[in-house]
Amino acid sequence: MTETTAKPNFPLALIVSSFVNKCGNLGLALLPMLLIEKNFPVGTSSLIMGATKAAGPIAIFFSGNVIGYVGSMTALISSFLLSALALGLLPFMSQGIFLGLAAVGANVANNIYNPAVRTLIKESSTPKQLTITLAWL
Repeated sequence: MTETTAKPNFPLALIVSSFVNKCGNLGLALLPMLLIEKNFPVGTSSLIMGATKAAGPIAIFFSGNVIGYVGSMTALISSFLLSALALGLLPFMSQGIFLGLAAVGANVANNIYNPAVRTLIKESSTPKQLTITLAWL
């Protein structure tokens, strides 16, 4: 008698969503070049970069509360929408305050993604598939 084991499903949706999130991270990595291109003063650029980078750990800290309050799927979709809106508007901002707000919003959205998707993976994967799907992050 041979024992057949089911091949785990390929986490295509996870790979696509992870790719989209990494593109957002790449867009934020190019923020210093955008600030230079728009000829912002060094003080303003430093303030924008500092606020953007400081928003990341704060978003990670509060992401558990957000996921618990609205649910992991809603938090994931909201993070994608906020990231798309903020990153889409970022190149068109000419004033420092609005550019900074868009950058902070994009960074918050990108940092809420990982806890939300990990919660979804934990809820929807079998124990055998859990390590495979978490490895794709």
